[in-house]
Amino acid sequence: MRRLILVILIIAIPLAFAVADPIKENALIPLSPETVAQGESFTGVARGYNALFSNPAGFARKGSLTLASATSWIYTNPMDVPDVISTLTSDFSQKDILNAVENQFTNNGFGVGASAGLGYVGRGLGLGATFSVDSFFKGDTFPLGIEGDINAEYMFLGGYAFTIHPWGLDWHIGADAKFIGRVHAPLKTQEMSGILNGILNAPEEGDPDYDPDANPVMDSLNSVDALNGFGFGIDIGTMVEMGSFTVGLSMRDLFGTKLNYNLNEIGTILDTYPNLPVDSDDPDFSGEYVIPMNVSLGIGWDPDPRFLKLFFDPMFHLEISDLFGTYYNDATFWTRIHAGAEIKVLRMLRLRAGIDQGYYTAGLGIKLLFLEAHAAVFTKEMGKYAGDEPASGATVEVAIRF
Repeated sequence: MRRLILVILIIAIPLAFAVADPIKENALIPLSPETVAQGESFTGVARGYNALFSNPAGFARKGSLTLASATSWIYTNPMDVPDVISTLTSDFSQKDILNAVENQFTNNGFGVGASAGLGYVGRGLGLGATFSVDSFFKGDTFPLGIEGDINAEYMFLGGYAFTIHPWGLDWHIGADAKFIGRVHAPLKTQEMSGILNGILNAPEEGDPDYDPDANPVMDSLNSVDALNGFGFGIDIGTMVEMGSFTVGLSMRDLFGTKLNYNLNEIGTILDTYPNLPVDSDDPDFSGEYVIPMNVSLGIGWDPDPRFLKLFFDPMFHLEISDLFGTYYNDATFWTRIHAGAEIKVLRMLRLRAGIDQGYYTAGLGIKLLFLEAHAAVFTKEMGKYAGDEPASGATVEVAIRF
């Protein structure tokens, strides 16, 4: 099985030269409250389900079986989350909901996302399947100056990690291969203004043209062009445990994950989904799209409080992401810094805090037998510089995990 990693490298190296002048696509990683609350720093301490999205070397550490994980997030000011959720889950029309969250688009930015998945991590194996959607919109004026993106992705991942013991250390080495099917609708101001105006001007109950079965959002989206296709990616990672200290290095999307896209209207894509890509509506469409490689270095410290461990078990860690500038391009150094901490209380409650690209994050989690619930608030940097385009939000997860 250890030869698997060498085979993966042999396959992956030619891919490094397969894409010329690519167009960048962002990785779609679920906003797990466990990692988000800790500043999205996890490379140096990866283990369990979230090792699938951070460092495959974590497959060789203590693992878990996740029978079901459901995560939902929203981009909005955390103080406004209760009011926004109340509005989104009310019986209001889409027009009323849009008017209620109008200021979010021009201030913080607004979007929603969700992810469902299952997986097994442990004993050297990492197996997982996820389906995730994400959206984010922002602009200076509403509704004519708003733009953003909608992404939907399913992923199947399998990997292996092993441990060697040089000089008495525990040295984990792991790799995984993944298949991605993705739909990406980049919505510029023209498309967004058409969608938003379609919702705002939709007939209401009592109007002659009112149709109770009409869906203004989907009616507007169905004619929007979206990229759709698939890709194969490789991740590799290593981690060294030295007593209570760990050092981890991960290379996600090794040499870049090329996405084989076509261009179609969303309505056409939905008719055949999840079979991707759909035969292109535009015979002249061309372009190479790739998820750039992201190399991250992390360190962790898990002190042993001995007899206090049952009541108080802390962990601290720090990460520098995109070491070679291949993912964030011209982003400044501070937008690549992540730090986090977790304190287990009575082995049931987790208190978490962190700093993500210069912004504070916080959260908590609770585990009762095989049931888990986690929540976090965060701010992410959407621009190239710290303080450029901050977007705050909140995320929650419920899981059945052993």
